[in-house]
Amino acid sequence: MAGGVMAAGLILHPRLGCLAALLAMRRCMRQPGWGLPVWPADAIPLRLVSKEAEGRSAATLTFETPVGCPFPTFLPGQYITLLMAIDRVEVRRSYSISSLPLALPKLSVTIKRVAGGVASPWLLDTLQPGSTVHGLAPQGDFLLRGAAACKPLGRSSEPAVMPPSGTSRDRINAASNPMHIFMGAGSGLAPLLPMLETALQLGQAVALLGCHRDAEEEVFGCRTAALQAAGGLTGGAFLHEHTHYSATSGRLSPVDVAGFLQRTSGQVGGMKTGQPSTCQAWSYYLCGPTGWLELVERVLLDQGVPATSIAKEAFSSLAEGSGFDFAGRGLQAAARSIRVQRGPGVETALQVAAGQTILGAAEDAALPIPSACRSGNCRRCAVRLQCGAVLDMEDGVVADPGNTILTCRTTPLTDEALIVMEG
Repeated sequence: MAGGVMAAGLILHPRLGCLAALLAMRRCMRQPGWGLPVWPADAIPLRLVSKEAEGRSAATLTFETPVGCPFPTFLPGQYITLLMAIDRVEVRRSYSISSLPLALPKLSVTIKRVAGGVASPWLLDTLQPGSTVHGLAPQGDFLLRGAAACKPLGRSSEPAVMPPSGTSRDRINAASNPMHIFMGAGSGLAPLLPMLETALQLGQAVALLGCHRDAEEEVFGCRTAALQAAGGLTGGAFLHEHTHYSATSGRLSPVDVAGFLQRTSGQVGGMKTGQPSTCQAWSYYLCGPTGWLELVERVLLDQGVPATSIAKEAFSSLAEGSGFDFAGRGLQAAARSIRVQRGPGVETALQVAAGQTILGAAEDAALPIPSACRSGNCRRCAVRLQCGAVLDMEDGVVADPGNTILTCRTTPLTDEALIVMEG
């Protein structure tokens, strides 16, 4: 029969051949792993060991690596990017590591539920102990200053990822100073606690200000209470631990921050150990949402603290179009059609919804732009802006042509924008 399909030695009608192909596809779809994402070669398998509730809407998830698959060590304050297959779709999210390097081969991240989110509900509700996700090697330059930043206090066959030489991102001066002040809001305490505990293990003095909505939302309450009860660890001093609840005390105010510094200064002065008792001489580590960070940093600068003594890390929800006040900045959020150059003479049109990130639009269109952390830290999604204008929704800066932009946090302001993928 002309135009027939050969199957098992028989010539089938074309329609029967199509039916056979569909049945074969259905059999493939029933196979484990069919249609799942293919992870990068450097992705590390992580088996979930346990979940521990942290307040009303967060939990600490502890993973371990399989035998024979060592996890690279890291420095306190760094983050890991988790790779997940949710409804057979690849999802990547970055989370600060909340455990110490010495806990390896186990590693913990603390995750707060994001309303309307994709990853956090899946991790908190669906992923069960014994299940496996994948992770990329730790990254990040939100680190302790001085000698403490070079001591991972862990065991590994691989070095930690250090910030690139000369980087300008929140660099603090290299002079050693034993007094560390940690200030965090909510899950922003996740990178701070390992840094704080490392400083204590190195015999240094620390103080902590934690901000939460209310007592039921507090994370790491037991952990900080144990540190305070012990008065520190090996030789260090946990001088003052203060928790601020906005539901009862109102939003954190400049007066609250100044009061915390004054109380801590009084305690340092009473130690009579030669430690500087003025807040201008200490090192500061801030982690929280952007508005909270701006308030705390402004108070520190008003108190005379040098900007070089302040390290900070912002976190925000990855919900598209969340939070940025376009109208307040005199800008208009609108759908845009831009061009993406993937090679010499190879351009692709990309539709970007109002307030959507370029990376988010590219993923919706199955346009591959390299990425990892989705929060502007790893810089894997960096591209060059050839023409047009784009807005960085994290810091409100409008990028000029010729600059490098991060597609995970930028949205186009003009239709003629052209971005160029390099490397």
